[in-house]
Amino acid sequence: MTRSRRLGLPLAALFLLHRIAAGQMPPATDVAPAQADFTAAAWRSDAPLRDVCFIDAQRGWAVGGQGTILATRDGGQHWLLCASPTAATLESVAMVDAANGWAAGGAYRPLSRASAAVLLRTRDGGQSWQPEKCPTLPALSRVQGFNRRQGWAFGEPSALHPSGLFATDDGAESWTPLATSRSVSWLVGDFGDPLSGIVCGDDGTWGQIGERRLRLAELPSTGGRLVRAAHVTPQGVWLVGEGGLVLHLPSGEQRWENVAAVLPAGSPRFDWHAIATYEEQIWIAGTPGTQLLHSSDAGHTWKWQATGQALPLDDLHFVDAQRGCAVGALGTILGTTDGGQSWQRTHSGGARVAVLAIVTSPREIPWEALAQLAGDDGYLAAIHVVTRELAATCDEARLSAAALANGISGISTSWQFPRREPSLAIGAEAHRGVWRATAGPDPDNALRDELVRLLRMWRPDVVLTGAPTADPDALENAISQACLAAVEAAGAQADDPLAAIGLGPWQVQRVWGLARDGEGAGMELATGQLSLRLGHTLREQADVARQLLGDRTRSPALQRFNLLTDRTAARRGGDLMAGLDLAPGGEARRSLPLSIDDAQALLRVAQRTRNLEALLAQRTRDVRAGEQLLARAETLTSELDPRRAATVLYRLGEEYHHSGRFPLAAEVYELLLRRYPMDDHAAAARLWLVQYAASSEAAWRTERFAAQPVAPVDFAAFGARSSEFFPDRAADPADVQPAAAVEAPGPQDRFRRALAAGETLRAVDVTLAALPEVEFPLAAARRALEPRTRSATGETMGALFAADPQWSSCAATETFLRDPHGQPPKQLGTAHRTTEKPYLDGQLDDAVWRTAAPLALTSTLGDDATWPAVALIAYDDEYLYLAASCRRADGARYVTALGPRSYDDDLATHDRVIWTFDVDRDWVTAYQLAIDHRGHPQESCWGDDSWNPPWFVASQRTETTWQIEAAIAWNELVEKPPVSGDTWALGIQRVVPGVGLQSWTQPAAVVPILPAGGLLRFE
Repeated sequence: MTRSRRLGLPLAALFLLHRIAAGQMPPATDVAPAQADFTAAAWRSDAPLRDVCFIDAQRGWAVGGQGTILATRDGGQHWLLCASPTAATLESVAMVDAANGWAAGGAYRPLSRASAAVLLRTRDGGQSWQPEKCPTLPALSRVQGFNRRQGWAFGEPSALHPSGLFATDDGAESWTPLATSRSVSWLVGDFGDPLSGIVCGDDGTWGQIGERRLRLAELPSTGGRLVRAAHVTPQGVWLVGEGGLVLHLPSGEQRWENVAAVLPAGSPRFDWHAIATYEEQIWIAGTPGTQLLHSSDAGHTWKWQATGQALPLDDLHFVDAQRGCAVGALGTILGTTDGGQSWQRTHSGGARVAVLAIVTSPREIPWEALAQLAGDDGYLAAIHVVTRELAATCDEARLSAAALANGISGISTSWQFPRREPSLAIGAEAHRGVWRATAGPDPDNALRDELVRLLRMWRPDVVLTGAPTADPDALENAISQACLAAVEAAGAQADDPLAAIGLGPWQVQRVWGLARDGEGAGMELATGQLSLRLGHTLREQADVARQLLGDRTRSPALQRFNLLTDRTAARRGGDLMAGLDLAPGGEARRSLPLSIDDAQALLRVAQRTRNLEALLAQRTRDVRAGEQLLARAETLTSELDPRRAATVLYRLGEEYHHSGRFPLAAEVYELLLRRYPMDDHAAAARLWLVQYAASSEAAWRTERFAAQPVAPVDFAAFGARSSEFFPDRAADPADVQPAAAVEAPGPQDRFRRALAAGETLRAVDVTLAALPEVEFPLAAARRALEPRTRSATGETMGALFAADPQWSSCAATETFLRDPHGQPPKQLGTAHRTTEKPYLDGQLDDAVWRTAAPLALTSTLGDDATWPAVALIAYDDEYLYLAASCRRADGARYVTALGPRSYDDDLATHDRVIWTFDVDRDWVTAYQLAIDHRGHPQESCWGDDSWNPPWFVASQRTETTWQIEAAIAWNELVEKPPVSGDTWALGIQRVVPGVGLQSWTQPAAVVPILPAGGLLRFE
């Protein structure tokens, strides 16, 4: 039987809602209460603590998630929660004397790569904290001060500050960035004085600073492990990290020493996150937090020190050889007065979690269920992402911010299990070959043991994971099975190595598997249900997390789960936690008082939001219906609170964008900016408007959309049967409906509007304006307005983005094209003019292909020797011609095409070649044409999948190869065909699901990376 959970509220709240529904309550104003401060304060008790410092033996401070700031005046015996002006995570705290200090962290913009520093200052010993003005600084990982004026800060790089490393000499009134030759995201570092120190990045790079000059170098190979803490001492530098990593660089030496040989047994089972020293004493702590490593002789010998608790520890501080403090997960603070031989818990928001989500990748996190359980019901929760993507789509700081935004207390990833890009659907067996280099010769047992370690550390009652799949080689299936095996092993009573390091057996009570599309489910969670505590629906709360990760995926109406394991004697109802005795305020559940004063207003606003979402869901090709919805949008959203209204408007703009109605999208985004200029969605709207106004592809798409249907193409011109071409049916008149009511501006006017939008953006948001995704479209608009002007765009932007290899090559391209001497900065392909149309049959035996310059597609992994591929391009006055010849890849599935081809076929599971054509070289907007081995096509224009141009495709298949030919008329792409010497930006790649990825240029991904593309010159 399928059950749906609608509301999980206390009896008093249900009674109130019943009275509201029955009309027994007086009407309330239709303004939703602000819940952010309410929830952030409630979540601060168990927020993870990132950093701790003491100014003397009595006075100390600790900071962490949700803007948490704690202070002690009695040596850590008692901690007081201080008022904080931010809900962002504070990564670092530094006090320079008893009164003055800083706390630093970062805030992350949804749907954007931009971040902003959060820098707080106190002048009264931490009793109050005020935000410092640093509008251009990116998110910070650490701040360190030496006196009231001098200090260091570092963190993420940005377009304005590619080094991500800053010094101040005026007490943070201003920050001076250090110069760098390469952008690196700095994770950790330490400074011995105002002029020197070290930093370590997420790519194996470390930087040595001397006299405020940064010198980059490479660390010894760490086998995929990240450095998590650094400490500078008079005797040298210490680095610690994942997988028991401990490195030492003695003073005056140039070579790092791996200290693993002298560490006690069991160290690799720990991921070290913190290090502290006092004279010759050294302490190291991490995950799990059951034990510390301690050396009393400057690292020559080591021994274990038990802490009496298992939760992860993120920082350590010792004021002398005896008195120290450790902080970590769930607000845990430990203190010692005997040099670490014994530890006492002096602060905590919980002893363990109630819920642990174990997922393959961030895209599989069940945000809606976690928002319900952690955010609304108060169950302490954590997330573990088993794999770490080789080309990560999001960084850990953003992932942590997304988790904290939903009240989730912990987040972690495994370094031992790197993953190829998820969209490639590489199977478990292929990944095992990679994992043997990081996890050992038996990766399946290593994965199970890693999950057992996590289960015994977090001690959850309920585990959420992915459901097993029918494909025995699917990576998700392997991880789901490993999770179930780990649940059994974690509860085993036999002695094992984990018990020896303080992780005793733990029995999970229940395991739920997230059901996949098309599968049955035993429990359904309605994502549109309202959380009175959060002040939003579960869907709205989940969207916050996804947008922070740059994921535009929409929440399903129902999130569905299947019960995989249940050890409870009797499970009541369809609740994920039903039958489990976890009282609020206990060791695994926070106390969350319910504020119901404005429940009636919340319900009314939620209903209006659902009504608007229903309107948006009714996507239609009727232009007039779209205009009517736009006309009503301002009135309808005026009844919502600002956050909801801005969200609804942004979604409406996205709907118009993805249905090809760019002018309507522009009007919606301009309305959003007028009414809600400070909302998070406003930045994304400003970015879109600049890109839209500057885009030649978007402009021509708009003009073609508004035009009358063009005359049919003469198939006989290609000398082949029409059934060999695409489409197999007549063009749908709805695809070319006139949109006379929406007029696109002329080209010159449009480019001027783009430049004006850029100037406005610089005035209101200099950080966003400095992104290359803004600068390059504006540069394209300037070239279009002044094609004969020899501007210094290339040199200027080359200097601006010198530390970013992809974007600097884009800038160097403009310099090269203006003065083509030497080697081009990018791969350069040619399209030769042909006087004879090819016979489109997939044979590639026409004269045009015999003379075309081949463009080889290759894999960066060098794993494609048996499945090579080559692409070809040619053109004439009427058409652009494309061709590809691909060897079949072992392990890929090649099915016979069934039924007629149609627009926008789903090619996700098929071997395919993708061309991207950026006609104006803005490196942001482009046409995309894809054809798979069956000859099935897919097309889009700047993310608009409704762009369905008439074009013609023929395919030919043998037992060993597949080949395709295609032709598309110029008037589907540009107003005028290119002439000899014209140059477009070009990307070509082949995606073979389950096998790998080939590309003409690198780096490459399943979703094309436009600035990594090459050049196509027409000759």
